[in-house]
Amino acid sequence: MPMKSIFILLTFFCCFAYDSSAQWSLYQAFEYPRDKFSDRFIFDTTHHNNSWQIGRPQKSIFDSAYSKPNAIVTDTVNPYPTNDTSVFVVKCVKDLQHRAVLGFGFHYRLHIDSGDYGKVEVSGDGGVNWIDIVDDYTTYDFQWLGIDGKPQFDKTTNGWKELKVDMSKWGLHDTSSHKYPSYVTADTFLIRVTFISDSIPTTYRNGWIIDDFFYEDWYESVETISNNNLISIYPNPAQDHIYIRANYTYYTKPVVSIYNQSGQEVLQETNVSTDGYLNIDLPNGIYTLRYSTDKEVAVKQLVISK
Repeated sequence: MPMKSIFILLTFFCCFAYDSSAQWSLYQAFEYPRDKFSDRFIFDTTHHNNSWQIGRPQKSIFDSAYSKPNAIVTDTVNPYPTNDTSVFVVKCVKDLQHRAVLGFGFHYRLHIDSGDYGKVEVSGDGGVNWIDIVDDYTTYDFQWLGIDGKPQFDKTTNGWKELKVDMSKWGLHDTSSHKYPSYVTADTFLIRVTFISDSIPTTYRNGWIIDDFFYEDWYESVETISNNNLISIYPNPAQDHIYIRANYTYYTKPVVSIYNQSGQEVLQETNVSTDGYLNIDLPNGIYTLRYSTDKEVAVKQLVISK
């Protein structure tokens, strides 16, 4: 199903140019062709009334996504049913280098009746044990970032809200507050999102809509060095393509990522041609281009003007 990719700002690049120990590993806004993570969103089919759908919201209140056109919604068209338990799970997979999830979040809206609610849980042991990020936040030392702070999933919101959960003390193995040791050694960190409705009929409530889902993980790697002289890009301003000239030669293939002014990755290329040609079908605007090798990283401003 359709999607987008990655949440980093230019300031983030500057802060971590010398320390490659943290990265945004998944950013999902559900638009084609950025559907690199479609296999990470698992709908729980054991709940036969599961109403979660990915698509363009077409409801009375939920008439647009946070990042248009698509989002994940408790039914993109119809009101949510009674006696419903709808579940999807996000798999945050870690390889041998990626050690721990430091945080995650999303934008959301709720339009529900009293008695209906949502919840978000995490598991570090493959789903054997689940931790509710709201009910258990003091026990497991979750920190709330962003302007909206601690979320409330049991009442209608006034417009879009932002959830940002900081779990960095877990990732840093802070034993003074870390009370879930199986989390650190698990191969896959799971995030479970559940919407529950009671038996009272609802004919017009829209339910829950979620967009711009992301998580950040901690990994161990060699130190990278910031070197903005690593490349030159031309033409700049550009229209539908650029050339990237590497001023040094590396044996590893570079990764090129382009981010818009909201910090969202709008293009990633891991197979740059030998002449440096890169097709970029992007709207007019100012972008950030990040060029990384195994040893160095360069960040450049790119202007698109057609």
